[in-house]
Amino acid sequence: MSAEAALTRIEEQAAIWFTRSRQPGWPAAERQALAAWLAEDPRHAVALREAALLWGALDGQRAAMAAGLPQGLQRSRRGLWRPALGLAGAAAAAGGAFWWSDPAWRADYRSGTGERRVVELAPDGSRAELDAASALSADLSGPSRRLVLHAGQALLTLPPARPFEVIAGDGRLTGTGASLGLHRRADRVSVALLEGSAELLQGGRRLLLERGQAAQYGPAGLQGPGPADPGTATAWRQDQLIFRRAPLGEVVQDLERYRGGVILITDRKTAEISVSGAFSTRNPDAVLNAIGQTLPVRIRQIAHYLVVISAG
Repeated sequence: MSAEAALTRIEEQAAIWFTRSRQPGWPAAERQALAAWLAEDPRHAVALREAALLWGALDGQRAAMAAGLPQGLQRSRRGLWRPALGLAGAAAAAGGAFWWSDPAWRADYRSGTGERRVVELAPDGSRAELDAASALSADLSGPSRRLVLHAGQALLTLPPARPFEVIAGDGRLTGTGASLGLHRRADRVSVALLEGSAELLQGGRRLLLERGQAAQYGPAGLQGPGPADPGTATAWRQDQLIFRRAPLGEVVQDLERYRGGVILITDRKTAEISVSGAFSTRNPDAVLNAIGQTLPVRIRQIAHYLVVISAG
């Protein structure tokens, strides 16, 4: 095998390892296999770090990174790998340990790709329903209940037995009794109060949410309150995703939780295309096909683990 073919093979293996390792239900045996693969050749850790940089291992970086690539690099797969070489040495020295620093891997409760999970948190009726590829931590040992949504989507039922604190991103909800839906994407968190009330604190601003109200926060700050749509907030419990003028970038983030792998959008303009509709989570590939047929985009499946969406 030529040196070029060998390097291509390593890059392909790194892409597969990267996408497999992103799944919340990733088995410990596969983690050990990845560690062994990293130890085989220093180039393996370099390639894995390049894959993480390319496809946005750090939340919120994917669209910005793709938008910043020179036009020539967007068209060349080989070119996409090269800009990361200068940063890859640190990953090789770390032996791949950078990957498990994500708090979601240390969450108390996780659901796998396409899996929904119900967790009875405490005898007082505290309960969490996790959507696909979601991660939640809970500390109910003290006088108040503290929950952290690391990733994905959850419906939390928190009876008024004692105070609660719910954290998602840089926002915090407090109260004594509520039923609320939380949806955490890469750069935005949505909250819907279905029962009770809660105070939302984010970026120095406080907002009181009552039953039937919703809010969201992210880089644009705290927005709300507005009317909550319970059907939309809990549609995932009926195997549906409902979008109303949502950016395509957010749509594919949700699809990844049901399909697995990486869906890469190559430029910011494409990621901002507005999408509306109701889609079944049972067949994510059919959703991708519908997007390709109705929007001005081109969809290419490079491998099962990688789908690339670009301007049509």
